[in-house]
Amino acid sequence: FLRSAPSDPDFMGYLLTVGMFSSGSIVVWKGIHLEGDGFGRHPTQYISFSLDGSVETDFGEFPGDEVVIATSQEGTGILMASVGSVPFGKRAKVAVRGTRLYYGSQDSYEILVHEQGGDLIRLVRVDREPVPVLQEDLDALQEEALRGVSDANRARSIRRGMDEAPVPEFFPAHGNLYADSLGFLFVEDYRLPGDEVPVLTVFDPEGRRVGSLTLPRGLRVLDIGEDYLLGLHRDELDVEFLRLYGLNRGGS
Repeated sequence: FLRSAPSDPDFMGYLLTVGMFSSGSIVVWKGIHLEGDGFGRHPTQYISFSLDGSVETDFGEFPGDEVVIATSQEGTGILMASVGSVPFGKRAKVAVRGTRLYYGSQDSYEILVHEQGGDLIRLVRVDREPVPVLQEDLDALQEEALRGVSDANRARSIRRGMDEAPVPEFFPAHGNLYADSLGFLFVEDYRLPGDEVPVLTVFDPEGRRVGSLTLPRGLRVLDIGEDYLLGLHRDELDVEFLRLYGLNRGGS
């Protein structure tokens, strides 16, 4: 442990670190609560703090995660709230590297690129037709959620929650975002239930599409450098292994 610093009191609340700029300033996500029951999309706010706790940049509000909120009031007057996920719901995707913050809402294949000072410097877009959500996709998702669940009450609760949840018309437009040490952006294709093979589309620092990368099954990307990719792999016993792969850029 080296040190700690209180954050600016104007930005108190639930803060979650999402990355760090090369200068050492920390980028955090701040959740903004929805009011009322039912389906909604949480707005979210991204802020960077200097190491002394002062605000460096307020990037503003963005669409967050699609959720279902249910509230109830006990006899004691305490208001209880539960937040449930939406099958194939859209979620905010963020990457931070160097002096850039990358954000995608999953509404369309469009990634916003902000400089550390807050300026929007680029939109990275790919023209792709949206993929509709079918009943067979919902069945596969429910089967995946129930895998390994032996308690009948728990299984019944999962089925009821998924059956009552709103169903989006289309799948999210993309998956996770990753940025490397050279300013390249890697955008993961959205994976359907049962698809464990990550496929990344690669964009250069100017936003031009330069290639794609298919990763080993089940690999979770941790870091991408100039000539390597570091990932986390789990075996059939759920034991974690770090794996380092060489990265050949092919002259790009």
